[in-house]
Amino acid sequence: MVDVRKIIEIIFILRKRNNNAYLFFENILIDLMEPEHRDDAIKRLANCYSITQYSNFTQEEEIILGEIIDKIEEKS
Repeated sequence: MVDVRKIIEIIFILRKRNNNAYLFFENILIDLMEPEHRDDAIKRLANCYSITQYSNFTQEEEIILGEIIDKIEEKS
């Protein structure tokens, strides 16, 4: 199961910092709500860790993303 609360948390933090990477996570969140897109959204989320380098994530943001990805991997 994907921790939607953590995704919302990272969206909030990225928006507050004016980091446009929040758009990626908003799209993931939207796709998670659509049954036909859910599996694809989970795959994109599970493989998105490289976004931290391209979007200049802070350590706090990296930790939150790590928690999201770890939870996905636990369920696999």
